[in-house]
Order: sequence, then C-alpha cells, then structure tokens
Amino acid sequence: MSIEWNALVTSFKALESRPEWDRDAHPTLLKFLAQLSIGGVVIGGLELRGAASKTVENRNVMFQLEHFPIGKKRTPLFRIEYRPFRTHHNLDFGPPELHWLEIKGTHDHPFEFNFIEQENRMRSGNLPVARPIDPDPNSFEDFLDLCSKRFNIANMGLIPPPKWQGDLFQV
Repeated sequence: MSIEWNALVTSFKALESRPEWDRDAHPTLLKFLAQLSIGGVVIGGLELRGAASKTVENRNVMFQLEHFPIGKKRTPLFRIEYRPFRTHHNLDFGPPELHWLEIKGTHDHPFEFNFIEQENRMRSGNLPVARPIDPDPNSFEDFLDLCSKRFNIANMGLIPPPKWQGDLFQV
C-alpha cells in the first residue's frame, strides 16, 4: 500500500494536544513532537516537530511536518525555519529560479519542491530545496500563524512560545 503523501500535506489537520517544549531533549535546543489528526482521526506517524534555540529569543525556530510510523524511517514532508543561525544552500533541484540560491533568513522547504511524484517519494537530502519567506514574520506568534497556514494545521495557536533563557556567556 503506497502512502498518499500529497493528501497528508494538503489536508486540514489539528494538533491532538498542546505541545510542551522539552528543555532536556537537546543541549542547545528546546524541542517537542506532537501527533496530528485529519478529520478528527489520529493518523499514525503524522507529526509536527518543533525546535528552538534555548538561549536566543526569536531565532533558530523550526517546525517540520513529518511522517514517522512505528518501526519505519522518519520522512520529513515540509519544514519552515524562522531566523535560522545557518545559511541554507540550494542545489540544482526544484524551480530553476531557486537553483544554487543561498538563503540567509527565514525560509521554507515546501513539500511540492521536494517530492518526486513519478517515484512517489521525497527527495533525498532532508528537504534540500528551500525558498525565502518575505516578509519575515515579526514575532513568534506571526511565525506560528504563517506555519498554521502553510501546514494547514488549524490550532497551532496551542503551541506556547519557547521559554528562552539568555546565555550568560554570550558576548
């Protein structure tokens, strides 16, 4: 049985519960993983992953729609990165205007640019094609709103802002 990848991405979805940022999951990042439902039915393995810098407010925040069924490999479907620390470098995949583009700010890795329809699979390389987001969201709440629209997740407002804690050693 093949997975209807496009349906997972384009369907209207909802978070099954209010995610809580985990401070202990990673040394430098806050993280969460939340189950998603479509039409009130939890879809096994369909999840929203969140990550954010522990120390720098409104920087390096990421949300990723992914499919990770039990006993299988995680498949990233669509990712949005808010003011990441690192620059993203596209290769020669996706729309020609995005080939070799260097993206320094907020950007997304849309499903449609990273899915190979003829082979019913995602491109290898962890969503290698991205496009810049302009204008840049002004706040975490604006970023949530953008993600809600692009991921078709109705209740992303349930996600609390990360509890950023300043780095005492940062100069």
